[in-house]
Amino acid sequence: MSNTRFSVAVHVLTVLHLHDGEPVSSSVLAGSVGTNPVVIRKLLAALTQASLVTIDRGTAGGARLLRSASAISLADVLDAVSEVDDMLKIHTSPNPACPVGRSIGGILDVILQEGFDAFRDALARYTVADLVGSVQQRERA
Repeated sequence: MSNTRFSVAVHVLTVLHLHDGEPVSSSVLAGSVGTNPVVIRKLLAALTQASLVTIDRGTAGGARLLRSASAISLADVLDAVSEVDDMLKIHTSPNPACPVGRSIGGILDVILQEGFDAFRDALARYTVADLVGSVQQRERA
C-alpha cells in the first residue's frame, strides 16, 4: 500500500497544532514532511473541505487548525483524505464465466468494508492532541 495521504495529513495537523494558531506555509509544512509544497497544498484542500483547517491567503498566510486538536479524531482525518477503495483495491477484470470471478468482488467488498470500519473505529479513539502529547513525550525522552 503506497497511499500516504493519511499519515501526511496527521503529520500536517500535528505541526499546525504546535504552531499555536499561527498560519504555517505549505513550504514549512513540506519541509517537515519531506515532500513538495504542491503535495501539501493538495492535501490542505481536502482538509479545508473537511473543515479541519482554514487557509489564510497572502504573504503572511498559511494553514491553521479550524478546530482544536482535541476535537479532531484520527477518524476525521481518515474521512477527509481516504476511502475504503483507496486502501484496498479489488482487481477489476475477473472472468465472469468463472464462479470465483463472478463472486469474489462482492464477497471481498463486504469483508474489506468491515475491516475498514474496524480500522476507522480504532482511529476514532485518538485525536491530534493525543499525537502531540506523544511527540512531546518522545522529544523529552
